[in-house]
Amino acid sequence: MVIIVVVSDLYKMNFNPVAQKSDFKYLKNNNFFKYPIEQEHSYKNNILSKEIKSELSKLLWADIIIFQFPLWWSSVPAILKGWFDKVLIYGGIYGGAYGKFKNARLSNKKAIISTTTGSSGDIHKQVLFHISHGIVEYTGMQCLDTLIAYEIDKDQNSRDEYIEFFKNKIKYI
Repeated sequence: MVIIVVVSDLYKMNFNPVAQKSDFKYLKNNNFFKYPIEQEHSYKNNILSKEIKSELSKLLWADIIIFQFPLWWSSVPAILKGWFDKVLIYGGIYGGAYGKFKNARLSNKKAIISTTTGSSGDIHKQVLFHISHGIVEYTGMQCLDTLIAYEIDKDQNSRDEYIEFFKNKIKYI
C-alpha cells in the first residue's frame, strides 16, 4: 500500500483567512455582495482564485483529511476558520446541487480532528462538536475519533508520546 501525504501549512503559505470581496475576480452581483453566492458563481464558472483552486483540489483528491491545530478559545485558530470559509465552497462542496451532511460533496471522505492544548485534560470532545458536526459532517465527511493532546507545550517527551499515539491511531484507518 502506498500512502501519499500532502500538507497544507497555512502559516507557511501565508494563507489569508479573511473572506472578502477581493477573493473574487468577477462578481455575479456588483450591487449586493454575498460571499456564498459569489463562491458558487466562481466555482461554476471556473474562476476561483489560484489559492482556493489549489486547496480545493487537495481536498477533493484526499481520502482522509486530518485537521491538525492548536485549540484556541475552544475552537480553531482564525487562519483555519478562514480556510473553512474560503475552501468549503457553497455550491461546490455543500449547498446548491450538493446539499449538506450525507448529501454534501465530501461524503466519500473521512476526517480526523487532531488538536493540541496546553491544558491538563479538562477539554472534552463536546467542546469540538461545532467543528466535528457543524463543519466536518456538514460538508459530508465522516468524522473519525477526535484526538486531543494535552499539555503538549510542557516538554519534548509529551510531544513525542503524542506523535506515537497519533501514528498508532491512524495506521488502522
